[in-house]
Amino acid sequence: MTDYYGDVLRASAPNVPPDEMPNLSSIAKERSIPDIVKFLRLVLALAVKSDKKEDYVQKIYTLSPETQKSLMYLLQQVRAILFRIENRSSRHHHQDIFQAMDC
Repeated sequence: MTDYYGDVLRASAPNVPPDEMPNLSSIAKERSIPDIVKFLRLVLALAVKSDKKEDYVQKIYTLSPETQKSLMYLLQQVRAILFRIENRSSRHHHQDIFQAMDC
């Protein structure tokens, strides 16, 4: 997925907190629901950032209302996670600027 960010989106992958990273072995071996949800959140984050996001939105509208509601809930989680990551990155950026200015 990080390659997709770089190769296709031409952006650096978000610095996802370790507790938000899915354990792919747990998904494969144990069918871990929490890790599947984390994986789906990352896939949704890619879809939201892609050039084809409008296509994905149109496909979502063709799904059942229950499925749409579940996806919207996951999308809200993705947005919250990305917001936290972006705020943390901008805080570090501002701290780096102040440090460079000896403040």
